[in-house]
Amino acid sequence: MIEFKDIHDLEESQIKQEIAVVNHYIKTMKVEADAFNYLGALYNELEEFENAEQAYKNAIERYPEYRDSYENLAMLYLINDMSEKAEKQFIMNMESPNSDTFDILNIVYFYLDSDELEKAEDILLKALEQYPNDASLINVAADFFNNVGKNDKAEELYIKSLENDPENAETHYNYAILQENKEDFEKAETHYHEALKLSQDYSSAALNLAVLYEKLDRIEDAEGYYIKAIVIEPDNPDAYYNLALMYASTGKKNHAKSILKKYMDANDNDDEEIYHFYQELMAEKV
Repeated sequence: MIEFKDIHDLEESQIKQEIAVVNHYIKTMKVEADAFNYLGALYNELEEFENAEQAYKNAIERYPEYRDSYENLAMLYLINDMSEKAEKQFIMNMESPNSDTFDILNIVYFYLDSDELEKAEDILLKALEQYPNDASLINVAADFFNNVGKNDKAEELYIKSLENDPENAETHYNYAILQENKEDFEKAETHYHEALKLSQDYSSAALNLAVLYEKLDRIEDAEGYYIKAIVIEPDNPDAYYNLALMYASTGKKNHAKSILKKYMDANDNDDEEIYHFYQELMAEKV
């Protein structure tokens, strides 16, 4: 029986030894698809592309129902800068009889990373017709349309997603961003709060809520949620910086200096923007 190891923990000599062991098992015993995929990963770690490719192809040929092999082959092409082969394989995976929404999302992410937005949109729209109630697909599509500024389509999908899964904190958060961009601040506030209610350590929701309150000149509320964001994520420079900036703009320069100093002491002055802002405050330039 093959014991799968964490490849990244192995030295080159150990990887070669593992390859020999796996090849022996493949030649002498009936093995599962995992063995071929493990072999492909081992070869890839040694940058032996052709051997890795063949291992994944062997897995697909012998166990065509095992979906991970198809994805691994496509990812092998992708990480070796063979974009055309990767695209072709992702499309083949999506169009195969045993495909599912995971295969669809893989090609969508490929096109998004390649900045081919029209292709990504085309696949998403067709996939939504095929899988109208798939939560993962709906969320990805909603985020996509939100990011490209197609607000009406994004809103339609977020509403549908929340109807299917009202306790998804990330969907509430992204829907809140959409509403804030549309300047429906009341609805944005509601959904940021809902995201925090469902996921109490959602620092981005707390930070966005603070920024929203500051925008609405609700300074005390903004202060409270900036502090909440800091408590949730103490090493997040944006929360400290925004809070300090608000303090400085409202005449509380000592508060601003204090919050910046707190961040720098805890994080070894690792944020240049915060450091320079602190220096400006100390020199009374702000």
